[in-house]
This record gives sequence, C-alpha cells and structure tokens, in this order.
Amino acid sequence: MVGLIFYVLGFIAGIVSLMLSPANHSFHSICNTLLLYQLAINLGLSGISGFIGHVFLSKRLSKSKGWVSSPFQTIIGYAELGFGIAGIMSFWFRDSFFLAIIVSTLPFYLGASFTHLEEMIKLKKFTLDYYMSILSFFLVPVTLLTLWFL
Repeated sequence: MVGLIFYVLGFIAGIVSLMLSPANHSFHSICNTLLLYQLAINLGLSGISGFIGHVFLSKRLSKSKGWVSSPFQTIIGYAELGFGIAGIMSFWFRDSFFLAIIVSTLPFYLGASFTHLEEMIKLKKFTLDYYMSILSFFLVPVTLLTLWFL
C-alpha cells in the first residue's frame, strides 16, 4: 500500500512542478519531468521506506506476509536503501543516470512482483496487502521504462 502512495505522490509532485514552471513544455520534457519525480519521490521514498521496514521492522513485516523473518530481509533492506539513495540523487544527476537506476531496479521490482504473486497463490492469501504489493512492484518498472522511452 505504501508503494502505491509513493507512486501517486511522484506523479503529483511532477505535475505540480510542471504547473509551477513558466515555460511551455514539449511532450518529451513533460515525460522527463514525470520520470524525474518518479525516480526521486517514488523510488527514493519507497527505497528508504523499504529499508526501514526490512531492517527495523522485519519481524512485523514478515508476519504480515505469513513469512518467517530471516537475515535475508536485512540484505533486501540495504538493497532498497541503495535504490532510495540513487532515486533521490536523480535530482542532481540526469540523463544516463536515470537509465542506470531504471536498469538496476527493474529485475528487483519485477522479481518481487512475481514472487509476491507466487506466494499469494501458494499460500492462498488473497489479501489487499498482497494485491497492492504486486501492483506497486509491477507498476514502477513499467512506468519508469515507459517514461524513459517517451
């Protein structure tokens, strides 16, 4: 659920930025601005939030999924922290840095989406939490790639 909140906030921040800018915007500049805010706000805040959840709230997080807590969650937390830091850095670094972030997060996010889907089916746990996790982990890389290529 938190992931979808950051996803929407990224678009809101991008739209507000475009509205406050006096320049006429081309389609490409609109996509680039939305991509910037998806990386910085969505990926940045999601990564930091994921770090906090996996490192400091690991038992609670794993229990909500029906999983057993393990040190592997800490490793995932640090990976998410790296994504978060890279996302926030996109405010200062552009162009090919955007692509590097997208390429590095794509396998993680799509893999997480398919893993949550597999676990949901296997455990027959068709909860809103699982649906929201799957949706947010799938939407992020699809959105980032779409905005990059537009």
